[in-house]
Amino acid sequence: MRKLTIVIAILLLIPGLVQAKTLEDLLAEKGVISASEAKAMGHDGSKVYWNKGTRLDFADTGFTANIGTQLQSRYEYTDNDEGAENVSNFSMRRARIWVEGTALNSEFTYRIETGFAGGVGADLKDAYLAWHPCDDSYLKMGQFKTLIGRQNLTHSAQLQFPDRAVATSTFTHGRNATDPAWEAGRDIGLEGGVALMDGRLNLTGQFMNGEGRNATSSNNDNAFYAGARFDIMGDANSLSESDIEYHDDMGWDVGAAYGFVTDAGGVAGTDSATVSVDTTFKYRGLSFAGEIFTNEEDVAGGGTVDGSGWYAQVGYFLQPKKFEIAGRFSAVDCDNGAFTGGACSTGASDVNEAGVSLNYYWWQHHLKGQLAYMFTEYEGVPNGAGDADTDANRFIFQLSSWF
Repeated sequence: MRKLTIVIAILLLIPGLVQAKTLEDLLAEKGVISASEAKAMGHDGSKVYWNKGTRLDFADTGFTANIGTQLQSRYEYTDNDEGAENVSNFSMRRARIWVEGTALNSEFTYRIETGFAGGVGADLKDAYLAWHPCDDSYLKMGQFKTLIGRQNLTHSAQLQFPDRAVATSTFTHGRNATDPAWEAGRDIGLEGGVALMDGRLNLTGQFMNGEGRNATSSNNDNAFYAGARFDIMGDANSLSESDIEYHDDMGWDVGAAYGFVTDAGGVAGTDSATVSVDTTFKYRGLSFAGEIFTNEEDVAGGGTVDGSGWYAQVGYFLQPKKFEIAGRFSAVDCDNGAFTGGACSTGASDVNEAGVSLNYYWWQHHLKGQLAYMFTEYEGVPNGAGDADTDANRFIFQLSSWF
């Protein structure tokens, strides 16, 4: 009977012992050490587990590594306007491998991402090392995305549609002009950021080459960027499209960015300035994202060319966290054909895009299928039948994995 009493007493004490805070936890609460240092002090050895990729955690050395893959295979049928052949084809839209992690108990972070789709061999996307002197600031150097466009900053695995809006792809800075898919803009340079007001306000600045990703020529052009994002209420998680989290509380934020490129393309006197302003809203399966862009470029010899664009995108989960329907409209003003960036390179005076996407999520953005229809109109570009405009209807089925 005495032994039974002792066992019962021990069992009653276990919950209190389990819930008791460790010395490391108390020191972190008092600000004596950081949360990452407390975690490292409380663990020895290493662990292997899944956390948005296969994660290797060596707590005793303060080093971690996440290894992941991304695959996007698609079928696309394009019903071109009269005078042009229709196109039916399968393709690997993306095939990537990435490694990211931390060092010295999260004082440093790093990321490398390389793509292999498109028949061009290995194609470096991201490659940078970042220093975090404190929890609310960082400084990183390498190759990464420029600040123009919230949708540009959103990883391709977390998009609501198979492709970004035509306005985003047109005004994104750092886009490689030889990439027919209008790959998200990246450049090489330096970035610094700080979080204020308990993380509700984030300010970011960049100083870049101004020549796009994987470009190392000695042109005199440079690019300067500044961005800000403010959480008006809740956490909209604006860099993940769709309300896959199914927010029980409203999430709403706004963002803005400014980019200036000197001697664009290595041509003296052809400076370019772009502004983007966006907002994101999420609540119980409903999501909305909108963004506007304006661009002004100097023309060699005098004068300026203006371009502008916008998109509005809405989605709703008919079955929470599983089945979603989304719609989007995007437009670009090419300044009567004078602006030649992105979709305006066709010579169009205006480009309009409308689409709908049916998305099924087996495992959030990590494993999903998308069936989309996109209609694009290029005003002022004659088709083969002699009409003043050219239209294209695209039907896309895409399977996407990211783990």
